[in-house]
Amino acid sequence: MSEELKRKLVNLEQELLGIKNELEKTLSEIYDLEKRRRNLFLKIRELKHESKACRDRLNILREEIEGLNETLSSLRKEKSEKISTLRSLKEKIREYLRTKPRPRMEEKELESQVSSLEWIIQTSPLPLNEEKRVIAKIKSLEEQLYFYRNLRFMKSESQAIKNSIEETKKKINECVCMIAEKISERKRIRERLIGILKEIDEMKLEVNRINEEYDGKRVKVSELRSRYKDLLSQITAIKRGIREEEEKRKAEHESILREKIRREVLERIKRGEKVSFEEFKVLLEESIEDGI
Repeated sequence: MSEELKRKLVNLEQELLGIKNELEKTLSEIYDLEKRRRNLFLKIRELKHESKACRDRLNILREEIEGLNETLSSLRKEKSEKISTLRSLKEKIREYLRTKPRPRMEEKELESQVSSLEWIIQTSPLPLNEEKRVIAKIKSLEEQLYFYRNLRFMKSESQAIKNSIEETKKKINECVCMIAEKISERKRIRERLIGILKEIDEMKLEVNRINEEYDGKRVKVSELRSRYKDLLSQITAIKRGIREEEEKRKAEHESILREKIRREVLERIKRGEKVSFEEFKVLLEESIEDGI
């Protein structure tokens, strides 16, 4: 019976060791799962912060693009108004050239004559009639010069408007480039935001898979611990049985030995032989136990 219990004990202890190793392995796997899950949560948090930054930047870009579009619209309107003004002025110049008689002399020649006549009046004493004639001549020449001066003024105004239109065109091009840059940046950020949201969704799915695996391993740990506890109880019970059986067998062996000693001591006493104190003590204890 004892040998059978010992064989059973060996098998249970081997199974217990296997359960212990499996339990340690499963707990290690659970720790790894918890670590992976923590890392995923940290990464998700970082990505959420990045996605918020992307959304904030997109809001700013939307406002900037709206402002630039308003500026662009205003500049285009301004350019259109300036072109309209320029056309009107050109038409005015054409009408001026068509309706106003062009002096026979060029502007420089007229200016030269005016200067000469003014010099004569300032430096030479003239009869009254001659002075009046010269003054009338200067007035006539000045009226002819007005044609050129007025024409030059309108042409100068026309050129100023052309320059202003070119400046406005430059501003429009700059504004268009800025809008294009903002739209390009907006596209990049939107693509990044889509990527971030996709990453977050994938990580959440991974967290769900980890949670399922984690729950399964927790159940397994509970089962292994229950089995481990059951095996310990069985092993303890078997060890106790073996110990009790060994103690019983030892007690029986000692009882047989003491009985043998008692018989031998009695025989020696009957024969009148001397016995030792220990032998007499054994005889006395056995007699007390037997109720003699």
